[in-house]
Amino acid sequence: MLSVKNIHGNVGEFQRNYLYKLFWEGPTYPGKTAPDGRSLETELGSVDGAEKLTQLIDIYNAKAFFPKRKTNQKKVDWCGEYFEIPTTDASTRDANLDMFADEPMIVYRFFNKLKDLTGNEENQAHIWGIAGKFNLGIALMSVDKKTITLYRRIIGCRCYDVTMDDPDKAGSDLTKVVAEIRWDRGEMDESKVGMVLED
Repeated sequence: MLSVKNIHGNVGEFQRNYLYKLFWEGPTYPGKTAPDGRSLETELGSVDGAEKLTQLIDIYNAKAFFPKRKTNQKKVDWCGEYFEIPTTDASTRDANLDMFADEPMIVYRFFNKLKDLTGNEENQAHIWGIAGKFNLGIALMSVDKKTITLYRRIIGCRCYDVTMDDPDKAGSDLTKVVAEIRWDRGEMDESKVGMVLED
């Protein structure tokens, strides 16, 4: 067993839960359009400030997520014993992004536009198909806050729910916009590990 004084030399720093960065990676299928010719790029382009938000999304982010990994199992009895056989992937592919609401409400408009690509207030229709999907990246960071230690890409995301804190004249907290995200799959990107981000 290691003594406390040897932890740093043998293990290094332990990961802090606030040392992460969120990245907008853009459309899952760049250039793909819906049957009526619209695309994720053009729809988001109609939101003032959307381009800046996608570049600086980590600054607006209050709380992100790291995808859970799980496999279903089946119990098989055999000669008085049993075995747990792995079957299908049981990873939950949904999480919430907590975002700070900025004064011009770009964050709220941005995630509402993403929500409208999944289903909108006008006709409650699911109208988009793959043209409206986007990718996110979640990076865990070293204590220097610049070096990526782990990077997971979230592929084929859609926004299913957007809520905002209720107005409260007796409150003093920062208002947050919460977007429920669901996705198709995730993947590790080892090529980004060790990358040092610029200020």
